[in-house]
Amino acid sequence: ALVIQKKLNDKKWISLTLASIGKIYFFKSDYTKAIKMINESLEITNNLQLGGNELKSPNLYLYLSCKYLNKKYNKDSISDIINSLTKITYRVNYILYLLLEDSSYLERSYQQIQKIADDLHFYSRGNPRVSDIPGLNWEDKNKNVLKFFSYPIPKAIIEEYNKVFKK
Repeated sequence: ALVIQKKLNDKKWISLTLASIGKIYFFKSDYTKAIKMINESLEITNNLQLGGNELKSPNLYLYLSCKYLNKKYNKDSISDIINSLTKITYRVNYILYLLLEDSSYLERSYQQIQKIADDLHFYSRGNPRVSDIPGLNWEDKNKNVLKFFSYPIPKAIIEEYNKVFKK
């Protein structure tokens, strides 16, 4: 995709793709490559003065990568980034929790994935919301919900939530 976007000289999509590649490296714990790719993305974004959530949230992955590598990063701009985001997803809330070590972001992230699970169950079965079913046995219910919870980020959120809030 990046090769095609470079041939087309589509700067916005080049920036988005570099940011996505950086996030992949982040989740693979290759923070040095994550920093490199996200910085390339941000350089294009800044030169074009582009905006939007998808072009602002990579900063958070950059900062967290720097934090994990004990490198300096712009802590003061985090609140500006948060305030400029029009939508904060469960992924971004989780990154904010890891970056700021503020459990309220973890709690929001957990609530968001629970809402997604409710919606998956509701829309795939035509049943009431998962949270409305007393004595819900996850093993007997919606496999889509279980599959979603097995994905790396939702799984990490649940594990961290249980460590922090269910001591």
